[in-house]
Amino acid sequence: MNIGDSDVTFNNNTVTDTRIFEHINLNLENPDSQSPHTIYRGVSVTEKNQTKTVFPFVHFTSIIGNGDITNSPDDPYSAKMNSLSNTKSVGQFHVHDPLPPEIITLDNIGGLPADDAQQFAFKLNGTATPASELNGAFLNAADQSLLDGPMATAASNQTYQYEWQADVPTEQHKIVPEANYPAPYTLANPTRKILKDLPPPELAFLKAPTHFEFASMPLTNSQSPIYSYDGTSDADLMISDPRNGTRGDWAVQVNLTKQFTATPANMPASTLNDALIWTKDAQTTPLQLNVPQQLFSKSSYSLGASTPDVENLTDLLKSTLQAQFPAGPKDADVPYTAELEFILVTAPY
Repeated sequence: MNIGDSDVTFNNNTVTDTRIFEHINLNLENPDSQSPHTIYRGVSVTEKNQTKTVFPFVHFTSIIGNGDITNSPDDPYSAKMNSLSNTKSVGQFHVHDPLPPEIITLDNIGGLPADDAQQFAFKLNGTATPASELNGAFLNAADQSLLDGPMATAASNQTYQYEWQADVPTEQHKIVPEANYPAPYTLANPTRKILKDLPPPELAFLKAPTHFEFASMPLTNSQSPIYSYDGTSDADLMISDPRNGTRGDWAVQVNLTKQFTATPANMPASTLNDALIWTKDAQTTPLQLNVPQQLFSKSSYSLGASTPDVENLTDLLKSTLQAQFPAGPKDADVPYTAELEFILVTAPY
């Protein structure tokens, strides 16, 4: 009996003592190309005790019952059929469309990348449906492939192991292994497992200042010179913009939230107003409390191959933000501290 592009169930339980079939000769390879479609099938065997075994993918010739001929990449199925000397124990035999391959177990043994990683390598191993292939992929938010990794075929014992090295895409993506059958039996919808779902990349501070040091100044009632902060400052300012496509407008603002203030022991606080100086566009003015000043802005632009993802504003900030202490009395041996706020302003993109 040749079975072509059909879904067939053989019921051997219809009559208790009379079997409908004594043996079955399955030809699923279609060697003469008589069918317009490639024949690849799944098989379910239900025994008289209702034990059911499902083989999701078979593509071979086999004889069930009075022979033990098999030719299949599916070793469990071959072993099952070879163990049947006849069909008396079979209650139902179902030939159907192949079920999707299954990733049975999946172990990540090499470490997944951090959300902001640019490159990574990790190892996977586990078990999958026999005859299936596994492919690593990055998928975007719409489940479209961004970058394929190496492919490895599951062996007959269903085990697989491979190491994956790749550059990480800069847009939102998921890291997934995919299981499918090899060409020409590939299914339109492979089985996928999500290893990691990375959020969409965002415009953000890569580094922001933590403190500015203006060192020690001579005590005087006169107005001081203009000072830049010194090398002990932690004043790196870097903006990361890994967004794909058209990148929208953005700007960095600096806001003074607390004037230079000292608090001597058992004395009222002393404040030095107008002591932080803003030098921009050939103008020098004191920073005013809670009046943000724009340090840098960037207009919307389309991403190009040589477009940098990081804007380093460290030098610009040092030439813009300075200190000049006003005339008048000041407290000795007491540190004066001020507080600044850095604001990243974005436009829709």
